[in-house]
Amino acid sequence: LLHGEAVAIGMRCASRLAERRGLIPAEVTERQLALMTRVGLPLELPKPVSFGADAAIGRMRLDKKAVAGQLRFVLPTRMGAVETIANVPE
Repeated sequence: LLHGEAVAIGMRCASRLAERRGLIPAEVTERQLALMTRVGLPLELPKPVSFGADAAIGRMRLDKKAVAGQLRFVLPTRMGAVETIANVPE
């Protein structure tokens, strides 16, 4: 899995999280996914790759956006705009 591919998959997840938090409507996510598909970016992990939620959260705690082990997310608020959000329950 290349870095750009991982970023694209993360963007998909961030957009879905933004939907769940009421930051954007589903149409924004669908447009974003269509654009990423059009340029050939993957939207899912390759089939032989899998890991559980605990492993994913552990890896996310190592991300540069995490502060003192607390997760922060860069979530879309509209097409072309994002906001850093903390205090997202696991």
